[in-house]
Amino acid sequence: MRFQDLFHGERLTEVGLFIGHHMPTWFGHALARVVSWFICLFRPAIYGVVAANLRQILGPGARSKDMRTVACRLFYHAGQTYYDFYHVLDAPRESLPDMMPLDAPLMEMIAAERAQGHGVLLAVAHMSNFDLAALSLGARGLSAQVLSLSRPPGGFTILNRIRAQAGHEMTPISPQALRQAIQRLKQGGIVVTALDRPVPEDEPTVEFFGRRSYLGTGPARLSLATGATLIVVSPYYVPRQGYRLAVLGPIEVARSGDRTHDVAVTMARLAGILEELVRPRPHQWLMFYPVWPPADAPEV
Repeated sequence: MRFQDLFHGERLTEVGLFIGHHMPTWFGHALARVVSWFICLFRPAIYGVVAANLRQILGPGARSKDMRTVACRLFYHAGQTYYDFYHVLDAPRESLPDMMPLDAPLMEMIAAERAQGHGVLLAVAHMSNFDLAALSLGARGLSAQVLSLSRPPGGFTILNRIRAQAGHEMTPISPQALRQAIQRLKQGGIVVTALDRPVPEDEPTVEFFGRRSYLGTGPARLSLATGATLIVVSPYYVPRQGYRLAVLGPIEVARSGDRTHDVAVTMARLAGILEELVRPRPHQWLMFYPVWPPADAPEV
């Protein structure tokens, strides 16, 4: 079993739910600190994945010590977000929007686009507490089809049930789910997909932080196929203030008629936006899968 799968395993998720429900914040955050310390000390495979991603983000001039510091901060922040998410599950639904204020009037933006007959595609970055973002948006009245991992570890099944309770329709990525998403967008509905989900089975094509990456082109392809309005949303954390949700868009989608060209141009825009989101807070980009080929692999 990969450490990534253990990290999101059913038993560990159940333990997290128990801790979030029964333990105070100081304990949950202290436990996150201890777990991050052990990960950075023993460096399991997931540490190597995160370190490789961070090396590309921080650039060749970054010292190994700095990379290790950011990696340890990232694992701590991951633990913090898991605890905070589990801890608020018993909170009154009406209190959830205040736990993640919006940087822009997202709901009004969505309503305006739908009033014109446009579907809305929300591309979400795996920044900070994205699960809390799903709860917060659901409490605001947002109901969407969410394209999730196609073969999720057991813990994701529990998380998907929680997300569904927030009002979202969870659909693991499959040909049927994609057809459903296309139909929903064409009918003026709302679909949520990851902005930064890597697809290592494909050749790296999207340049990201100066090198071709495995970033999937799904957001560009879906918006092109349906004419949907494309909006980027990204949670982030401000110390002593809490979580917030950045809202960027509508994003201009290239529509020249040359599909290959339009996908490439649109993904270049999205990758540039993602860089601007990740660069100031690399420790909040909770990406536990390789986004780039190994550094010694030849460029395609």
